Amino acid sequence: MSMQVCCVDPQPQPGIEFNILPELVKLLAYPPNSKVCSKALYAISCLCRNNDDSIKHLEATNIVELLIKILQESDEKLRAKTAFFLSCLSNYDNFREAFYTANMIPTLINLLDKEQDSSTEHLLSALRAQVYKHVQSRVQCASKEYNLKEILINRRDLYGSKGEYEEAKEHCDKILALCFPEDKS
Repeated sequence: MSMQVCCVDPQPQPGIEFNILPELVKLLAYPPNSKVCSKALYAISCLCRNNDDSIKHLEATNIVELLIKILQESDEKLRAKTAFFLSCLSNYDNFREAFYTANMIPTLINLLDKEQDSSTEHLLSALRAQVYKHVQSRVQCASKEYNLKEILINRRDLYGSKGEYEEAKEHCDKILALCFPEDKS
């Protein structure tokens, strides 16, 4: 019921009034292969979409650690949804800083270094959103220990001229330009 209220109501303040957000965040701790985790993530994203009050309430939870944990699980669809939500949250200064502090960059890079799957474009988008307005994240990405430049160039080459990978290629190019501005790869 709470998920329906959160996602159907165009003015999701009732979710805040009833303090639903912290309860939904707790549900993210359920096993990632469960529908509970997926539905909770969807409800949280609905509550927070274009809603600064919800974002402020979300900052007071342990969602950052839970999102990073979910990213590392094997559920490809849930990983894609989580990365998409990370991209949205990266529009907020406090979340960019929290993601950096929680070592989200190494997690994203590690996932991007694995095989291509349906979550890859969303992972690239999340990384791009994080480095766009966060200097320390760009510096971290440029560190040779992560080998990000090579990973992105290899991804871009893998995509070639395939139209379905146009956005992923664009993310690679933008991340390369932001993190490695001295190179014109």
